[in-house]
Amino acid sequence: MITRAHKTRIQRDAIEDWEAGNFQLDRRFMDAMAKKDVDGAMSCFLDSADLAVVLWGTEMRGPEPVRAAITRLFGEYDEVRLEIDKVTEFPAGDAVIAIGQATYSLTKGGKVKAMTEVWTDVRRKVNGRWVYILDHAELLSVCP
Repeated sequence: MITRAHKTRIQRDAIEDWEAGNFQLDRRFMDAMAKKDVDGAMSCFLDSADLAVVLWGTEMRGPEPVRAAITRLFGEYDEVRLEIDKVTEFPAGDAVIAIGQATYSLTKGGKVKAMTEVWTDVRRKVNGRWVYILDHAELLSVCP
């Protein structure tokens, strides 16, 4: 289920493009995770030293440490599934701020581990594509 921030009628007409773009960004990221496609996942992030990510307590700047973290995750598990449980998005200047909750299902040797995270991110359209420019995710729970 994807939820969106409440908007007035005037705002709704003005922001349809950014809503669709951000829905597609989230879909691209979930698809890349399911395919264990590092390049596909990285295409969802800003390709610049300005990228800032805090993933489960680890701060990363720029795309290389993010690429390394995703590569490690894919190498550790046979299957990676990500579902966005809920998200609220709202425009902030030329960016979009999103707050949400997601669940990872990580399979290794037939055993599934579920991890639920809460996150806040900032997204911006760069060179015609929406990308995450800041992502801060913290774990809520881990089930064996």
